[in-house]
Amino acid sequence: WNNSFSSFVSLARFGVPVFGTRMLSFVCARTADFIVVTMFGTATLGLYTAGTRLYQTIMYLLQAVLSDVGLTLLTKIAHDRPRLAALYLNTASTSVAIISPIFVMLAALAPEIGYVLFGEKWASIDLIIRPFFLLGAIQCTQFLNGSDYSAAGKPVFLFYLNLLRLTAQIPVFLFCRDGNVFTFVLWFCIAETVVTIPSYYFVCEVLGIKIKDLIGRVWPFITSSLATFSIISCLHHDISLLITNQLIRGIVIGAIFVCIYGLCVAVIGRGQIKQTFQFL
Repeated sequence: WNNSFSSFVSLARFGVPVFGTRMLSFVCARTADFIVVTMFGTATLGLYTAGTRLYQTIMYLLQAVLSDVGLTLLTKIAHDRPRLAALYLNTASTSVAIISPIFVMLAALAPEIGYVLFGEKWASIDLIIRPFFLLGAIQCTQFLNGSDYSAAGKPVFLFYLNLLRLTAQIPVFLFCRDGNVFTFVLWFCIAETVVTIPSYYFVCEVLGIKIKDLIGRVWPFITSSLATFSIISCLHHDISLLITNQLIRGIVIGAIFVCIYGLCVAVIGRGQIKQTFQFL
Protein backbone atom coordinates (compact mmCIF):
# COMPACT_ATOMS: atom_id res chain seq x y z
CA TRP A 1 0.00 0.00 0.00
CA ASN A 2 2.81 2.40 0.93
CA ASN A 3 4.61 1.76 -2.35
CA SER A 4 1.39 2.19 -4.34
CA PHE A 5 0.50 5.40 -2.55
CA SER A 6 3.97 6.88 -3.02
CA SER A 7 3.81 6.01 -6.72
CA PHE A 8 0.41 7.65 -6.96
CA VAL A 9 1.71 10.83 -5.29
CA SER A 10 4.69 10.91 -7.64
CA LEU A 11 2.45 10.55 -10.69
CA ALA A 12 -0.04 13.08 -9.35
CA ARG A 13 2.68 15.71 -8.88
CA PHE A 14 3.41 15.46 -12.58
CA GLY A 15 -0.05 14.63 -13.93
CA VAL A 16 -2.21 17.16 -12.08
CA PRO A 17 -0.34 20.22 -13.45
CA VAL A 18 -0.49 18.71 -16.95
CA PHE A 19 -4.24 18.15 -16.63
CA GLY A 20 -4.71 21.64 -15.19
CA THR A 21 -2.68 23.13 -18.04
CA ARG A 22 -4.85 21.43 -20.67
CA MET A 23 -8.01 22.61 -18.91
CA LEU A 24 -6.80 26.22 -18.64
CA SER A 25 -5.69 26.19 -22.27
CA PHE A 26 -9.14 25.00 -23.32
CA VAL A 27 -10.85 27.64 -21.16
CA CYS A 28 -8.68 30.42 -22.62
CA ALA A 29 -9.47 29.41 -26.19
CA ARG A 30 -13.20 28.88 -25.70
CA THR A 31 -13.63 32.01 -23.56
CA ALA A 32 -12.30 34.15 -26.40
CA ASP A 33 -14.82 32.56 -28.81
CA PHE A 34 -17.65 33.12 -26.32
CA ILE A 35 -16.70 36.76 -25.81
CA VAL A 36 -16.53 37.42 -29.56
CA VAL A 37 -19.95 35.93 -30.29
CA THR A 38 -21.47 37.71 -27.29
CA MET A 39 -20.06 41.15 -28.10
CA PHE A 40 -19.95 41.13 -31.90
CA GLY A 41 -22.40 38.47 -33.12
CA THR A 42 -22.24 35.17 -34.99
CA ALA A 43 -21.12 36.66 -38.33
CA THR A 44 -18.09 38.22 -36.67
CA LEU A 45 -17.39 34.95 -34.87
CA GLY A 46 -17.12 33.27 -38.28
CA LEU A 47 -14.58 35.86 -39.38
CA TYR A 48 -12.63 35.49 -36.12
CA THR A 49 -12.73 31.68 -36.24
CA ALA A 50 -11.49 31.55 -39.83
CA GLY A 51 -8.54 33.78 -38.91
CA THR A 52 -7.60 31.86 -35.79
CA ARG A 53 -7.94 28.45 -37.50
CA LEU A 54 -5.51 29.50 -40.20
CA TYR A 55 -2.95 30.60 -37.60
CA GLN A 56 -3.45 27.46 -35.49
CA THR A 57 -3.15 25.12 -38.47
CA ILE A 58 0.10 26.65 -39.64
CA MET A 59 1.43 26.63 -36.07
CA TYR A 60 0.65 22.94 -35.79
CA LEU A 61 2.26 22.12 -39.13
CA LEU A 62 5.42 24.12 -38.44
CA GLN A 63 6.05 23.70 -34.73
CA ALA A 64 3.61 21.67 -32.66
CA VAL A 65 4.49 18.32 -34.27
CA LEU A 66 8.20 19.04 -33.84
CA SER A 67 7.66 19.87 -30.17
CA ASP A 68 5.67 16.67 -29.52
CA VAL A 69 8.35 14.52 -31.14
CA GLY A 70 11.11 16.48 -29.41
CA LEU A 71 9.62 15.75 -25.99
CA THR A 72 10.59 12.07 -26.38
CA LEU A 73 14.21 13.02 -27.02
CA LEU A 74 14.26 15.56 -24.20
CA THR A 75 13.02 13.06 -21.62
CA LYS A 76 15.90 10.72 -22.48
CA ILE A 77 18.48 13.37 -21.56
CA ALA A 78 16.49 15.05 -18.76
CA HIS A 79 19.06 13.88 -16.20
CA ASP A 80 21.82 15.75 -18.04
CA ARG A 81 20.92 19.42 -17.47
CA PRO A 82 23.93 20.92 -19.33
CA ARG A 83 23.10 18.83 -22.40
CA LEU A 84 19.40 19.71 -22.05
CA ALA A 85 20.28 23.40 -21.83
CA ALA A 86 22.55 23.20 -24.89
CA LEU A 87 19.84 21.41 -26.86
CA TYR A 88 17.30 24.06 -25.89
CA LEU A 89 19.58 26.88 -27.04
CA ASN A 90 20.11 25.13 -30.37
CA THR A 91 16.45 24.30 -30.99
CA ALA A 92 15.25 27.72 -29.85
CA SER A 93 17.69 29.58 -32.09
CA THR A 94 16.83 27.30 -35.03
CA SER A 95 13.12 27.92 -34.48
CA VAL A 96 13.65 31.69 -34.32
CA ALA A 97 15.89 31.56 -37.40
CA ILE A 98 13.56 29.51 -39.61
CA ILE A 99 10.00 29.23 -38.28
CA SER A 100 9.50 32.71 -36.79
CA PRO A 101 10.40 34.48 -40.08
CA ILE A 102 7.81 32.34 -41.87
CA PHE A 103 5.11 33.70 -39.57
CA VAL A 104 6.43 37.25 -39.97
CA MET A 105 6.39 36.82 -43.75
CA LEU A 106 2.79 35.54 -43.60
CA ALA A 107 1.88 38.61 -41.55
CA ALA A 108 3.38 40.82 -44.24
CA LEU A 109 1.33 38.89 -46.83
CA ALA A 110 -1.90 39.06 -44.81
CA PRO A 111 -3.91 41.07 -47.41
CA GLU A 112 -2.93 38.72 -50.23
CA ILE A 113 -3.53 35.59 -48.14
CA GLY A 114 -6.95 36.84 -47.04
CA TYR A 115 -8.00 37.65 -50.61
CA VAL A 116 -6.71 34.42 -52.20
CA LEU A 117 -8.09 32.08 -49.53
CA PHE A 118 -11.35 33.79 -48.60
CA GLY A 119 -12.24 36.10 -51.49
CA GLU A 120 -13.08 39.76 -51.83
CA LYS A 121 -16.05 39.63 -49.44
CA TRP A 122 -13.70 38.72 -46.57
CA ALA A 123 -11.12 41.37 -47.41
CA SER A 124 -10.99 42.66 -43.82
CA ILE A 125 -9.86 39.28 -42.48
CA ASP A 126 -6.25 40.41 -42.91
CA LEU A 127 -6.78 42.66 -39.86
CA ILE A 128 -7.36 39.48 -37.87
CA ILE A 129 -4.78 37.12 -39.31
CA ARG A 130 -1.89 39.63 -39.26
CA PRO A 131 -1.81 40.02 -35.43
CA PHE A 132 -2.19 36.27 -35.01
CA PHE A 133 0.66 35.54 -37.45
CA LEU A 134 2.91 37.97 -35.56
CA LEU A 135 1.87 36.25 -32.34
CA GLY A 136 2.76 32.91 -33.93
CA ALA A 137 6.27 34.20 -34.62
CA ILE A 138 6.69 34.54 -30.86
CA GLN A 139 4.74 31.50 -29.73
CA CYS A 140 6.45 29.01 -32.03
CA THR A 141 9.45 28.96 -29.69
CA GLN A 142 7.18 28.92 -26.66
CA PHE A 143 6.08 25.42 -27.66
CA LEU A 144 9.65 24.33 -27.00
CA ASN A 145 9.44 25.81 -23.50
CA GLY A 146 6.51 23.55 -22.67
CA SER A 147 8.39 20.46 -23.81
CA ASP A 148 11.41 21.40 -21.70
CA TYR A 149 9.26 22.00 -18.60
CA SER A 150 7.80 18.51 -18.95
CA ALA A 151 11.15 16.87 -19.71
CA ALA A 152 12.71 18.52 -16.67
CA GLY A 153 9.83 17.32 -14.48
CA LYS A 154 8.47 20.84 -13.95
CA PRO A 155 5.08 20.91 -15.75
CA VAL A 156 3.76 23.09 -12.93
CA PHE A 157 5.49 26.06 -14.57
CA LEU A 158 3.36 25.51 -17.66
CA PHE A 159 0.28 25.51 -15.43
CA TYR A 160 1.36 28.83 -13.88
CA LEU A 161 1.87 30.33 -17.33
CA ASN A 162 -1.60 29.31 -18.49
CA LEU A 163 -3.05 30.75 -15.30
CA LEU A 164 -1.18 33.97 -16.00
CA ARG A 165 -2.43 33.81 -19.60
CA LEU A 166 -6.04 33.64 -18.45
CA THR A 167 -5.44 36.50 -16.00
CA ALA A 168 -3.89 38.66 -18.73
CA GLN A 169 -6.93 38.13 -20.94
CA ILE A 170 -9.45 39.38 -18.36
CA PRO A 171 -8.73 43.13 -18.91
CA VAL A 172 -9.08 42.57 -22.67
CA PHE A 173 -12.49 40.97 -22.20
CA LEU A 174 -13.60 43.79 -19.90
CA PHE A 175 -12.33 46.87 -21.73
CA CYS A 176 -12.80 45.95 -25.40
CA ARG A 177 -16.56 45.59 -25.22
CA ASP A 178 -17.19 48.97 -26.86
CA GLY A 179 -14.74 48.47 -29.73
CA ASN A 180 -14.76 46.16 -32.73
CA VAL A 181 -13.41 42.67 -33.26
CA PHE A 182 -10.20 44.01 -34.84
CA THR A 183 -9.38 46.03 -31.71
CA PHE A 184 -10.24 43.00 -29.60
CA VAL A 185 -7.88 40.76 -31.62
CA LEU A 186 -5.06 43.30 -31.40
CA TRP A 187 -5.25 43.58 -27.61
CA PHE A 188 -5.83 39.86 -27.24
CA CYS A 189 -2.57 39.16 -29.10
CA ILE A 190 -0.76 41.78 -27.00
CA ALA A 191 -1.98 40.08 -23.82
CA GLU A 192 -0.80 36.71 -25.16
CA THR A 193 2.59 38.22 -25.99
CA VAL A 194 3.05 39.54 -22.45
CA VAL A 195 2.86 35.98 -21.12
CA THR A 196 5.84 34.92 -23.24
CA ILE A 197 8.23 37.02 -21.14
CA PRO A 198 7.92 34.95 -17.93
CA SER A 199 7.85 31.81 -20.09
CA TYR A 200 11.44 32.36 -21.20
CA TYR A 201 12.46 33.41 -17.70
CA PHE A 202 11.07 30.18 -16.24
CA VAL A 203 12.73 27.92 -18.81
CA CYS A 204 16.07 29.62 -18.24
CA GLU A 205 15.67 29.09 -14.48
CA VAL A 206 14.73 25.43 -14.92
CA LEU A 207 17.59 24.65 -17.31
CA GLY A 208 20.20 26.92 -15.74
CA ILE A 209 20.58 29.11 -18.83
CA LYS A 210 21.65 32.73 -18.64
CA ILE A 211 19.19 35.12 -20.26
CA LYS A 212 22.02 36.89 -22.07
CA ASP A 213 23.10 33.59 -23.66
CA LEU A 214 19.61 33.02 -25.04
CA ILE A 215 19.36 36.60 -26.31
CA GLY A 216 22.80 36.33 -27.87
CA ARG A 217 21.71 33.32 -29.92
CA VAL A 218 18.43 34.77 -31.25
CA TRP A 219 18.79 38.56 -31.52
CA PRO A 220 20.15 38.63 -35.13
CA PHE A 221 17.17 36.62 -36.38
CA ILE A 222 14.63 38.69 -34.44
CA THR A 223 16.20 41.95 -35.60
CA SER A 224 16.32 40.75 -39.21
CA SER A 225 12.68 39.63 -39.13
CA LEU A 226 11.48 42.95 -37.71
CA ALA A 227 13.60 44.97 -40.15
CA THR A 228 12.35 42.95 -43.12
CA PHE A 229 8.72 43.26 -42.01
CA SER A 230 9.14 47.04 -41.71
CA ILE A 231 10.69 47.30 -45.18
CA ILE A 232 7.97 45.17 -46.77
CA SER A 233 5.28 47.24 -45.03
CA CYS A 234 6.75 50.41 -46.55
CA LEU A 235 7.02 48.86 -50.02
CA HIS A 236 3.68 47.07 -49.96
CA HIS A 237 1.61 49.95 -51.35
CA ASP A 238 3.99 50.61 -54.23
CA ILE A 239 4.15 46.92 -55.11
CA SER A 240 0.33 46.79 -55.04
CA LEU A 241 0.21 49.55 -57.66
CA LEU A 242 2.63 47.68 -59.90
CA ILE A 243 1.11 44.19 -59.52
CA THR A 244 -2.67 43.97 -59.34
CA ASN A 245 -3.00 40.17 -59.29
CA GLN A 246 -3.14 39.16 -55.63
CA LEU A 247 -1.55 35.73 -56.05
CA ILE A 248 1.37 36.95 -58.15
CA ARG A 249 1.85 39.91 -55.82
CA GLY A 250 2.02 37.56 -52.85
CA ILE A 251 4.66 35.41 -54.54
CA VAL A 252 6.74 38.47 -55.43
CA ILE A 253 6.50 39.97 -51.94
CA GLY A 254 7.37 36.59 -50.41
CA ALA A 255 10.47 36.33 -52.58
CA ILE A 256 11.52 39.87 -51.67
CA PHE A 257 11.01 39.07 -47.98
CA VAL A 258 13.24 35.99 -48.18
CA CYS A 259 16.00 37.91 -49.96
CA ILE A 260 15.97 40.85 -47.54
CA TYR A 261 15.82 38.59 -44.49
CA GLY A 262 18.69 36.45 -45.76
CA LEU A 263 20.78 39.54 -46.46
CA CYS A 264 20.13 41.02 -43.02
CA VAL A 265 21.03 37.78 -41.23
CA ALA A 266 24.18 37.39 -43.33
CA VAL A 267 25.30 40.88 -42.31
CA ILE A 268 24.59 40.82 -38.56
CA GLY A 269 24.41 37.14 -37.59
CA ARG A 270 27.16 35.15 -39.28
CA GLY A 271 28.20 33.43 -36.07
CA GLN A 272 24.64 32.47 -35.19
CA ILE A 273 24.06 31.16 -38.72
CA LYS A 274 27.12 28.94 -38.42
CA GLN A 275 25.90 27.54 -35.08
CA THR A 276 22.46 26.86 -36.53
CA PHE A 277 23.83 24.99 -39.55
CA GLN A 278 26.15 22.96 -37.33
CA PHE A 279 23.17 21.95 -35.19
CA LEU A 280 21.08 21.01 -38.23
